Amino acid sequence: MKANGSFLWNRVSHKLLSLAAGLAIMAAGAPGAAFAQGKSASPQKVAAPAAPVPEAARAKKAASQGGGQQEGIKVHGEWMIEVRNPDGTLASRHEFENALEPGSNLANILARGATFGRWEVIISGLLCPDSSGNPVSCNVTEPGFFNGTFPDTSTTLTISAPNSGPDAGKFILIGSTRAVFSASVFAVSTHYGECAPTTSPASPCAAFLIRPFTTKFLSANPIPVVAGQTIDVTVKISFS
Repeated sequence: MKANGSFLWNRVSHKLLSLAAGLAIMAAGAPGAAFAQGKSASPQKVAAPAAPVPEAARAKKAASQGGGQQEGIKVHGEWMIEVRNPDGTLASRHEFENALEPGSNLANILARGATFGRWEVIISGLLCPDSSGNPVSCNVTEPGFFNGTFPDTSTTLTISAPNSGPDAGKFILIGSTRAVFSASVFAVSTHYGECAPTTSPASPCAAFLIRPFTTKFLSANPIPVVAGQTIDVTVKISFS
């Protein structure tokens, strides 16, 4: 099926988003950036440290401002990536947490201005081929996330929300892809499709906006992957 203009723009925007993430990582490690951070300012007079405030005084101040400790809602993303050899043996396992992406636009979903579409996990690293055979990042999506099939996309992603057991109350994404090229994973992220508000939550929609949800940069500890190995991904998202 031939993709429409809106869909093609989404694919182009999607690739630009992945490219921008890679450039941001390289910029963060550039010598110029390091020099700017290491440049010292002119000497200034340092004020004496303030005397510690007693715990009772802090509690009284909090009570006068409306009561106890106040914290915002937090989104927790527990990741586990297992790299497996072609014979199924485990090559490496990596566990870490990620953070909510500022552009997630959840307010629009909560206000019924849009409907949650299907989900995607991006494994950033030159591991999968694009339509021309060039190495690009790998996409792991639910079936129907894109309007069409692409060599860099695996449609093995499944979602669940258990009501009991150790993962009760968590939103879980599980999927896998196979590396065609040898490279390192330098970032991972989750994304969701934003559909028209009239779209049923159970209905697929391919002509949507792609919104970032969570992101984790692994530039300090990239994950090496060899061509032919499988990357199994499990993401557990919870709220507190």
